[in-house]
Amino acid sequence: MKIVYVRWEDARAIAGPRPLSEMNQIGPLVMETVGIFLSEDSEVIRLAQDIYTYDPEEGALLRDTSIIPQKFILSKRIIEINTGQRKARK
Repeated sequence: MKIVYVRWEDARAIAGPRPLSEMNQIGPLVMETVGIFLSEDSEVIRLAQDIYTYDPEEGALLRDTSIIPQKFILSKRIIEINTGQRKARK
């Protein structure tokens, strides 16, 4: 299993009236996300917060997944951890 830390830029929305001078100083929101590494390609990295219950037809079920565009990533670190053999509950 691999765990991934991703530091990336996301869009930002600001509600309510704000002066133009203030808005011209605001940039993207910097996010830090940690999760279970699923896969990546040239476009995106995919991670999940939880993997649970193994379904023979569908495989592992995932919860709270994130798909982050590679072009938004400032830095990332993928760490391999040894969890032993995962056994399905009966």
